Amino acid sequence: MEITSCLKELLTKYECVIIPDFGALLTRYTPSSIDTNSNLFSPPKKEVSFNSLLFKNDGILTNFFAKKYNLNYENALRNLNLQVNFIKERIKSVPVIIEGVGEFSSDKESKIIFNPYNNFNFELNSFGLEPFKIDILNSVNSTNNSNFVNMETNKNEPLSFEPGKVSYKFSPLKYVVIFLVVISIGILSFYFINDYINEKRIASTKLAQEKIKNNVQKATFDLGSLNTIPIEINLKEKNLISSNQFYSVIAGSFRNEQNAIKLLNVLLNQGYNAEIINSTANDLFRVAYGKFSSKKKALNLFYFIRYTLEEDAWYLEN
Repeated sequence: MEITSCLKELLTKYECVIIPDFGALLTRYTPSSIDTNSNLFSPPKKEVSFNSLLFKNDGILTNFFAKKYNLNYENALRNLNLQVNFIKERIKSVPVIIEGVGEFSSDKESKIIFNPYNNFNFELNSFGLEPFKIDILNSVNSTNNSNFVNMETNKNEPLSFEPGKVSYKFSPLKYVVIFLVVISIGILSFYFINDYINEKRIASTKLAQEKIKNNVQKATFDLGSLNTIPIEINLKEKNLISSNQFYSVIAGSFRNEQNAIKLLNVLLNQGYNAEIINSTANDLFRVAYGKFSSKKKALNLFYFIRYTLEEDAWYLEN
């Protein structure tokens, strides 16, 4: 289970892929170009660069890794951390090659150096296109080419056709009107087609985002089909919170105990280690996705729920 293939595939979909506790690989779009000196045409492409300041886990690589290798989120993150630590130690002595992406090494000041490879184009719209040389045509001298016919006529002579005595005079106004009609139809067609394409693109993007969100949630927390677990809690007798310092990710806060229990059942069925935290000061029943003694673990879960799953949640220290 290596991250090499994951990075290569993600770079075709995202402009920024963060390797947790290491840095971020960034792609920048470069339009097609022509070298006037060599007449070489280059198709559009994405150039890869590296930024060591962007190293906080955003969940993209971890979730993709978990789905690809059928792991839960915590095991996927643990596996990635092991590989990243190996790369950090390895580049101190020899370069580490990420196939199809680039080469990582370290300088004397232990700074990470990235040398990108240009043998793979991460721009999917240019898939299969290779640079090629264009042959420029030289101008043709009509006086030296016998295939060209001189069509010079007397400008004062009216343009007419025979047989018959009917002559057809050239009318510039007619052609101007036709030209304007064609241009108008073209402009209207462009706007209508462009609006249609934009609507389809927005609809496809929303559908893709929903599918990705559902797939990520299944890959991370799918514990199978569970029946609803009825829970009865006597808040006066049950010890709901510890007197020690802990960190929680809150899903909801209620004054009614039954409403809190309903949300608790939902979160338990989704695979969370959910709990009810009683706030004696405000007489509220807070339902938590999870309660941790480690602040780092609580923040990792909070960032995943809030920014990756885009669910409502807030962080609590008590």
